[in-house]
Amino acid sequence: MMNLNRGFILHLFSQKAFKKMKKRNYLQILIAVTLLIVSLWLITNKKSTTLEIEGGNFAIDDTLGIDKLFLANRAGQTVLLEKTGNSWVVNKKYPVRKDAIQTLLHTFKNLHIKSPVPNSARNTVIKDMAVAGVKVEIYIHKNLVKTYYVGRETPDNLGTYMLIENAPNAFIMDIPGFNGYLTPRFITSETEWRDQGIFRYSPGSISILKLENHLEPENSFEIQVYSMQKFALKNSHGQEVADANAGAVFSFLSRFQQINYESLAQLTDQKRDSILQSDPIFIFKIVDQQGKNKELKIYRKYAIPGEAVQFAEGGKRSNYDVARMYAKMSDENQILLIQNFVFDKILPSLADLRQKQKNN
Repeated sequence: MMNLNRGFILHLFSQKAFKKMKKRNYLQILIAVTLLIVSLWLITNKKSTTLEIEGGNFAIDDTLGIDKLFLANRAGQTVLLEKTGNSWVVNKKYPVRKDAIQTLLHTFKNLHIKSPVPNSARNTVIKDMAVAGVKVEIYIHKNLVKTYYVGRETPDNLGTYMLIENAPNAFIMDIPGFNGYLTPRFITSETEWRDQGIFRYSPGSISILKLENHLEPENSFEIQVYSMQKFALKNSHGQEVADANAGAVFSFLSRFQQINYESLAQLTDQKRDSILQSDPIFIFKIVDQQGKNKELKIYRKYAIPGEAVQFAEGGKRSNYDVARMYAKMSDENQILLIQNFVFDKILPSLADLRQKQKNN
């Protein structure tokens, strides 16, 4: 009996040992598979990292640190964008369009490698970039951190060819979630970079505003602002208007926050001289709270049949373009093309700024 029980017990132990060994084998297999998966991931990641090191590291995380950009093309167009405080200036002359600089900085941050350029197309793509590409230099804290070239779009219009300077590989780049190509964001025209603002006065920043109306001299006026509650409205003779409407005056001043021009006028030297030798029809003179002066002269634009709006309300023909005028700021040489519907809201009559008379 004792021998039988002993044999039975040994049999049970052998079964347990077998099961234990079986579980151990499963565990070893599981560990081996896990190690294989991890190894494959590391190899793939290493390849991706190597790809970036070999010329695909385009994106910049610290876009807030970017304070200088230089863009140039083979046609000779160059722009230098520099940041001072929170503002950007193009070619040390004009404020930069906020939408354009924000779009470009967003592009730097989100550039993504779609794929390397295939070997069969690499030489062609790189040669094309040398002819038609845009060179981009990026500076952080005034130090050059990256230089690359931006080429044309891919045949499907969903990628952009780009090349880091001195890198062996060119790449097809995109931005995740954006369907299109990126070349138009790398602007090399000073004109396209400059902010189109003429007046950018926040409420309370104007100290003196004078409007000379040469078409209707009686509607010329001057506003002196002492505070957001106190002002003086004067007529064309310099006499204070007793019945000035405070609501109308401050509403008028608030319209100077964002007055833009349409475009830079494309004129011959002869045409430009002719405009400047003519009499302006309106002159704005503004002094801000810091004592800085700005003057804007507005000139008629003659109507050229087929190229301008010639008919005013009621169908009456005009010798002048009734939709646009020319303008020139005193601190620059460019003549601007401005739209009447934009400026109509800042060309009131004196009566518009006075208390309305009640009819008995």
